[in-house]
Amino acid sequence: MSTLTEPQTESPSEAPEQPGKTPEKAYNSLSIRIGGDVVNRATADLPDEQRGLIRWLHDYGVKNGLTLDEVGKLVHRDRNTIYQVFTGRHGAAKTAICEEIERVKKLAEAREGIGQLSFIETALTRKIWRLCDSARAYQRVVFVFSDSQIGKTTALKEYTRRNNHGTTIYSSLPAGGNLGNYMRSLAHTLRIPAAANTRDLRERVTSAFDSRMLLIVDEAHQCFLTAGKCPRGTAHLLSLEFIREIFDASGCGLVICGTHTFRREMDNGFASGWLTQLSRRRLAALNIRPTPANTDLDTFAAAYGLPPAEGETKRLQDEVIASEALGVWLTLLRMAAGIAAKRKQPMTWEHVALAHAARAKLEA
Repeated sequence: MSTLTEPQTESPSEAPEQPGKTPEKAYNSLSIRIGGDVVNRATADLPDEQRGLIRWLHDYGVKNGLTLDEVGKLVHRDRNTIYQVFTGRHGAAKTAICEEIERVKKLAEAREGIGQLSFIETALTRKIWRLCDSARAYQRVVFVFSDSQIGKTTALKEYTRRNNHGTTIYSSLPAGGNLGNYMRSLAHTLRIPAAANTRDLRERVTSAFDSRMLLIVDEAHQCFLTAGKCPRGTAHLLSLEFIREIFDASGCGLVICGTHTFRREMDNGFASGWLTQLSRRRLAALNIRPTPANTDLDTFAAAYGLPPAEGETKRLQDEVIASEALGVWLTLLRMAAGIAAKRKQPMTWEHVALAHAARAKLEA
């Protein structure tokens, strides 16, 4: 079996030479070529805070196309030290360098947060987050079932953002559940170069997980949506089998989310036999009702400076959510905020009614 680390872990002296450049200068012109799976294994036994910071620095460097030299300058270290930290060859204490990484991380997050809409935390999102925490803590499978456009994906992505890097991995199944597409997408998220052959890539992705991590799989129902109906073969189930392999091999927590189509197939569909191995590993299953709780709707209103909806406004809110789901209602709130801002007025429910009328004109 081929090794999993050598192709993408060349040291500065091992980097490929480019025409007209010494090996050192050639390497300096390249972005980081150390796979995320290598960094994950190298940091697997570190304390939670240190391993999270080192994984974050690697992810930040890859995402921004930085070289080892450039990453080193961020934390006041040379490229050889960064290389050794990323590959597990750095035997010295990491307290000092992790303090530098923490400084860089806080600055980067502050800059990324400028201009972004604030996340609105509700009772539903907190319930989903508690399930994610439990799946990780107990190393079991949690299922989340819901209709579309109720805020589940937004909550999961925010949980991932708050519990990263190298700790929570968010992924989404492609339409039809194609294993190759899912594997490449997961490799990209893990910062593993996808140029490796399928066999090596499968091993590298699997080995990138450990027992302190959480894998979130969203849109799990996609593996049952092919040409408008559920397929009767088994190829579409290979992604789910691959996910189970990761869970079994690493002991990581696992959250699987999908619509009620997935639950029906898991409980009574033709694929229920295949899915039994997953369902027997579950800790809990959450069925999210299609209509948001009034307390959550009041929370969304309060985020825009509005009191709870009453009377005609409450009827409008209920009508929109019943016919077009929560996503459309939140869009109307954003549209109303824009109308109020344009008029330089405090936002009121009247602006929401104006936004609803404007949207109706678009559909007329």
